[in-house]
Amino acid sequence: MTITPASLEYASDGTTLFSSRFDDVYHAAHGASAQAHAVFLAGNQLPQRWQGKKSFTIIETGFGQGISFLCTWQAWRNDPHRSERLHFLSIEQFPFQRDDLAMLHQQHPEFAELSAQLLAHWPHLTPGFHRIWLDDGRVSLTLLFGEALGMLHEVVAKVDAIYLDGFSPSKNPDMWCLPVFKALWRLCKADTTLATYSVAGDVRRGLIEAGFSVNKVSGFANKRQMLIGQCARLPRPPRIVAPSKPYAPKTQHAIVIGAGIAGCSIAASLAQRDWKVQLIEAESAIAQHASGNHVGLCHPTFSKDDNALARLSRAGFALTRQQLLRLGTQANSVVHFGQQGQFQVAKDDEQEALMRDTAATLNFPPELLQYLSVDEASKKLGSRPSRGGWWFSDAAWVNPVSLCHGYIQQCQSSIDLQLNTHVENIEYTAGLWRLFDAKQQLIAQTETLILANATAANALIPSHTLPLSQSWRAVTQIPASAVSDELPGCSGSAYLTPAWQGWRSLGAAAYQVPDLAGARQHNLHNVRHILPELAAPSPENTNTRICARPNSLDRLPLIGQLHAAVEDVQQRQAIHQLFQMPREPGLLLALGFGSRGMSWHALAAEVIACHLNQEPLPLERSLLNAIDPARFMLRQLRKNGATQG
Repeated sequence: MTITPASLEYASDGTTLFSSRFDDVYHAAHGASAQAHAVFLAGNQLPQRWQGKKSFTIIETGFGQGISFLCTWQAWRNDPHRSERLHFLSIEQFPFQRDDLAMLHQQHPEFAELSAQLLAHWPHLTPGFHRIWLDDGRVSLTLLFGEALGMLHEVVAKVDAIYLDGFSPSKNPDMWCLPVFKALWRLCKADTTLATYSVAGDVRRGLIEAGFSVNKVSGFANKRQMLIGQCARLPRPPRIVAPSKPYAPKTQHAIVIGAGIAGCSIAASLAQRDWKVQLIEAESAIAQHASGNHVGLCHPTFSKDDNALARLSRAGFALTRQQLLRLGTQANSVVHFGQQGQFQVAKDDEQEALMRDTAATLNFPPELLQYLSVDEASKKLGSRPSRGGWWFSDAAWVNPVSLCHGYIQQCQSSIDLQLNTHVENIEYTAGLWRLFDAKQQLIAQTETLILANATAANALIPSHTLPLSQSWRAVTQIPASAVSDELPGCSGSAYLTPAWQGWRSLGAAAYQVPDLAGARQHNLHNVRHILPELAAPSPENTNTRICARPNSLDRLPLIGQLHAAVEDVQQRQAIHQLFQMPREPGLLLALGFGSRGMSWHALAAEVIACHLNQEPLPLERSLLNAIDPARFMLRQLRKNGATQG
């Protein structure tokens, strides 16, 4: 599904924002800001209701030009008794492009600072969820680009307030229908409130049928009345097998095993939420395995059908890019990265045709994805590639070791890094996970344990056969002087990174013990498959590093709470969905990143931190299911059930 941007149009008065698609104005003639305060904030008893709370979550139907969000953010900022964090989710099927939004916000100088922050992180207009962190990480905005009902079914959150907005029910009935109201009700807590400018009979009756109690109160400006409401009853769990109880830790303390890029980012995300984290690493320094390469490439991948892998990589890349920009602007930043773009060369003629068709079908913004022919790519690269392919304008290169240090540096007071600490086994006793060394001496214990140690996790949970494997890969460094400075990163059947500290990296040939020289030769040879004009550097001027690449069976990561064993036959037969799967209390995973550690690590950290803090999840429900560690067990249970049936 392609996202169609909204157009800048105005009503006959020349100032009121108008949509010819819906033949309706975006806000009342008296102004969007005044309407937002009178209808949505006052109608939901804000700011009073968020005061003193750890976090407060609002969902809105219809982001429009974002004025209701900016008003809410500003009111939250100005309230000395505000919640510690504000989460705002907003659905928009036809979002404005950044430049148009900037023009609209010029009419609201009172929001200049907030608007600048928002526009700096405004996402590419692609389908799905877009998580943006603002106000030094205290405010999250999750933009849900797509049709309202579909997006609501993908939300995993419990909300405190609902802004029921959008073009009038007579102009946009799909937004004001019973299925949408029921989808909103399923996100409610016992005290969730609702406010809307509409008092249409169908709206009022639909909200009541969905599970809300509503009342008419005095309206805004020339509207005589508006509706306010609250959740009247809570959803009941399914009768057959109730959902597994969400894990709610009693203490904000966690142990993370593995100080690679996954473990360091998870530790930082939790520390930013006031957790105390023990980060345990078996090696003598952090980032010694796959995270220890000289330079890593970071870009999304794409598919013609926009499958789960493509959507996950897009979401992960966006979050990683946010982290890089945030860490890079901090004083005394140690993080080394750049954004010069990257070209992915097609492996053969068939793939080139598919890449061309995919770019045309998706029709994503050219800053995100652009197909270039051989001639077009030659002008961009300054060297003729073997074939055409995809140009990623926003792609980044990163020194992973520095990024790991950057994550720890920003939260040093809350992260206890313990090196040279090998965990031999773990056990769960009396509500705590206990970690033991090879001599069965207790290392530490915690209510919440996170495994981010690649395939080594299998040894710690032998009763859970996770579908993890690893392949050995070789990365060869060549002098930067051997390649033109103008040549950006390139990938395909091999890859060549940009230069950093005098070296570029080639990779990543499969390594067979003990043939290091052969792996190096493969890298030097393979890079010419994508860049035939590249002069082959002398092997004597290179060095090669070997590391393990951890993979999962379906090439998607394992992120989330580990499932528990299901011994009872009747229970096994009754489990049909992931939400029914029993879970190991307080044991979470971030594993199986394969070659996409740079793209997925920030996403894993966000998913786990939100899960542990009962915050809105940053991904669609379908994507969370796609990375759920229990997905393989569920497939086995379904297969066994079908066989027995």
